[in-house]
Amino acid sequence: MTTPPEIFFDSQSAHSNVQQNYFSFNENPIDAPIQPSSKWTGNAFTDSIASEPVADFAKAYGGRIAQEGKEKLGHYISLARMKQYFDVDNKFVGRKLSMILFPFFGRFWGNSRYIESPRLNPCAVDLYIPTLAVVTYIFVSGWLLGLQNRFSPEKLGLLSSATMAWLFAENIVVIVMRYIMSVSQSLTFWDTLAFSGYKYVGMICSLIAFIISGRSAYNYCLTYCCISVSVFLARSLKVYVADARSYEEGKKRKMYLLLFISLTQPFIMWWLTSSLISYQSPYVPNDVSE
Repeated sequence: MTTPPEIFFDSQSAHSNVQQNYFSFNENPIDAPIQPSSKWTGNAFTDSIASEPVADFAKAYGGRIAQEGKEKLGHYISLARMKQYFDVDNKFVGRKLSMILFPFFGRFWGNSRYIESPRLNPCAVDLYIPTLAVVTYIFVSGWLLGLQNRFSPEKLGLLSSATMAWLFAENIVVIVMRYIMSVSQSLTFWDTLAFSGYKYVGMICSLIAFIISGRSAYNYCLTYCCISVSVFLARSLKVYVADARSYEEGKKRKMYLLLFISLTQPFIMWWLTSSLISYQSPYVPNDVSE
């Protein structure tokens, strides 16, 4: 009778095989932490869902705010009207400067309210010359401060701030007077801002005269420029208001307002320039008589 074969079980080799198979299917050691896949993390999943709606909402909300702001700005400021104030050419600038400095010889002070572009009429109101006049006045004042050895960026900044403060303060006063006198339809804020900026042309000429020839030249030049600017504003504003439909209604009140604007400009011209020439410096010419 045949003896059945013996079944031999090697426990050591079996244990080693199990360990080998276990580590072959698990690349990381048992104690190593399992890193979750970055593609399917909770934060990335929720961000991917919420990012596009939030971005679309922010874009739509920002566009709506911009549109509302544009409509409100257009209600107070007409872009077409603002472009008209700066629609000038070299011929207009030359004729306008001659009218400001020599208003006594003007032959034509025609309609200036219903002209579409200042290029078509030198009597039209513009903001190009007043803007450049204010900037040039600040530069000339800085030049004078440098000649007097007292220039500094802080002083130039204070001078610029004071100039802008005076410019807007006088326009606020005019606006208040317009409403008190019920002549608010005659002139707009931009018109009065332009008219109040023309005086800086005479102030520039006065400062240059002081730099070249001293205080006497400044006094003569400032006196002439004050008279010329006042005459220019009186004639320009008179024609401007005469173009209004309701000119006969409240005519005296409008004339008082125009006289106030015209007569206050010389005082402002003297006040802003006198503080610059009060300092004596060896670099600035002095008169022999002084």
